[in-house]
Amino acid sequence: MRIPVIALLLVLPAAAQTPTQLVQQAIDAAQSAKTSQTRFTYFDLEHNQNRNEKGKLFSDRIILYEDTYIADLPYKRVIEVDHKPLTGDELAREQARYDEAVAQRKGFDTAARARLLHEKLVDGKLHLTDLLTPAYTLTQLRVENLPQPSGPALLTHVIDAAPANSTPTKHFELWITDQNPTILRMTFDVLTDEPNMLHGSNNRTDYQLIDGIPLPTHQATHFYYPNNGKTIIVDVEHTYTRYRRFNTSARIIEEATQPPPQP
Repeated sequence: MRIPVIALLLVLPAAAQTPTQLVQQAIDAAQSAKTSQTRFTYFDLEHNQNRNEKGKLFSDRIILYEDTYIADLPYKRVIEVDHKPLTGDELAREQARYDEAVAQRKGFDTAARARLLHEKLVDGKLHLTDLLTPAYTLTQLRVENLPQPSGPALLTHVIDAAPANSTPTKHFELWITDQNPTILRMTFDVLTDEPNMLHGSNNRTDYQLIDGIPLPTHQATHFYYPNNGKTIIVDVEHTYTRYRRFNTSARIIEEATQPPPQP
């Protein structure tokens, strides 16, 4: 009887990536997503509250937007205000605004909507590429499974990005996927007063992967805004849902001058 030959295959794990390598690849993936030709429409439920220095609420608004595109330009359309669909004159004005944008093939993005509502749109000044400079120290805190809105939890590396000197004003933490490094969660804390955000401000943004593209699911920002010697306390929450691929179609219509077909 012939004795079978037994072989053993040992698969060695790939060399662990450094925190800098993970952050670099994740930033590259984020930049690639911005320039991707794949577009999505979605709904953005925004809850915005403003308080004075004593904590008194003076503005509280909830708006549901549909984010879509006109001529490949972003368009932010109001669907509901304070959980109530637009009606009457408000609905007519919103529809007229949309019809005009379609006719003129122009967008109406977040900045344009803020101007319409007489809002001050604050720039958070996020420059993630700064994390790759000597101004930050990158450290892996742990590895953990991060739950996803749909599908199984994903293994992530939690990276701490701490200021290495007095130049940076923010401290970051990033949750980066183990495979095809992508940011699935990001938090930051403002350590030193900035022009638009005072120390103590913070943010958390969560993402999900759809067709391999990171798209936000939830964002919550609490910040202190300096306003003519006083401070406005702002809480803004966004919940993003119902992502759908954006598709356009066109059909050729015969010119009106062309005679109708003969019977």
